Amino acid sequence: MMAANEIFKKKFLVFACGGQLFGVDISTINTIIEKRDDLTRIPKAANFIDGVINLRGEIIPVMNLKKRFNLPLSEETEDARIVIVKSTDITMGISADRVKDVIEIDMQSVEKNEDIAAGSIDEFLTGCVALGSEIVCLLDIHKLVQP
Repeated sequence: MMAANEIFKKKFLVFACGGQLFGVDISTINTIIEKRDDLTRIPKAANFIDGVINLRGEIIPVMNLKKRFNLPLSEETEDARIVIVKSTDITMGISADRVKDVIEIDMQSVEKNEDIAAGSIDEFLTGCVALGSEIVCLLDIHKLVQP
């Protein structure tokens, strides 16, 4: 049990997407792979699902956060990655422009989204935190991957 004066910290993977930084709880990450061209499109899938990939025999949908959150679309570079996350029984890939770092966050420093965001993105955030001069939006993977 933590003493009252101990700080609760968690590790997050930080990645860039559409000019925005996002953080994902490291415990939800399965793996990170290079962006692939062999996505298979799925008819009538949501517009933010780019398609599915076959990763070691598992079919995994790949979500495009730029489309999901109406962020600026940009050309992919060689730094582009797919972050594979797992929430309960759902595995999903998230397209990232680049993976930045793994950081440890004092959870008491997180600004809750009801103080910051309004609109469609706020239901998928647990809050935001300052990383130097940049802001990282912390994603709630469990809510984000639910159908």
